[in-house]
Amino acid sequence: MRIDLEHVSEAGRNVIQNIGSVNHYINGAFTPSTSKDTFVNTNPYTNETINHVAQGNEQDVNLAVKAAQTAFHGEWGQMKLSKRLQFLNRIADLIDEHIDEIAPLESFDTGLPLKQTKKMVARAAQNFRFYAEMVSTRLVGDVYNVDDEFLNYTIHKPVGVAGLITPWNAPFMLETWKIAPALATGNTVVLKPAEWSPLTANRLAEIIDKAGLPNGVFNVVHGIGEVTGAALVAHRDVPLISFTGETKTGVEIQRNGAEHMKQFSMELGGKSPIIIFDDADLERALDACTWGSSRSTASVVQQTRAFMCMSQLHQNLLNV
Repeated sequence: MRIDLEHVSEAGRNVIQNIGSVNHYINGAFTPSTSKDTFVNTNPYTNETINHVAQGNEQDVNLAVKAAQTAFHGEWGQMKLSKRLQFLNRIADLIDEHIDEIAPLESFDTGLPLKQTKKMVARAAQNFRFYAEMVSTRLVGDVYNVDDEFLNYTIHKPVGVAGLITPWNAPFMLETWKIAPALATGNTVVLKPAEWSPLTANRLAEIIDKAGLPNGVFNVVHGIGEVTGAALVAHRDVPLISFTGETKTGVEIQRNGAEHMKQFSMELGGKSPIIIFDDADLERALDACTWGSSRSTASVVQQTRAFMCMSQLHQNLLNV
């Protein structure tokens, strides 16, 4: 493949030039699909093949969920909060140590500018630290005295296995938005990353493996959404589903998971507006409108889809 690595660090060049096949990460081991099937991962700029990735199926999902369940009811579920949060901070430190590898890999797999992916990877590390701190200081129960006769109290407990389905447009950072709070609160994870951007999900699995989490706490099953994602959503032993993506897909996911009364967290397509007031610099405002509606080829949930202005500005904006 033709690769321009002129502005990439030596660590980034090494990791890109040595990309190999990507396997699932299940129960602490990198394993191929039980069917041995793979799919092709292509470069978004050249449409040339980058590598081959394990194509997950229902059996692979079952293995990952079983591993996550075992960890939840075993070592991870019995672990003291302080020790659990040490793992999250260890993951954050390892991400920081490998920014020069992860950011170029993310750019190569998604087409995002390197300047942007460096900031995203730094934010990903901060996500783990943020949720570790939040759980340590804020996730506490309440006690209520009722008529001096008895006390009502609340406690927070993890739910179980969290199925996380993430998009392709900012994969590494968005994966950590879901993984970090799930782990910090004591749940275990099965991640299904977008099939269009699997490389940094695999790199994150390598980092988490290096951090030494107990086997089964974190698992990754790659594959097509209609197959692998659907199997994860339908699994009766996955009570939590978090999804970021298209609204229609989100509706379908909730419909398919309703039979088992799953809990859902959805980040779906938005209708982000720009509002222009009468004291605005119109040329700068229009630049912002153009950028907001077309950045990242309009493939972000923050894409500007509505433009509102004061009535007296309407004609002036049309003229500009």
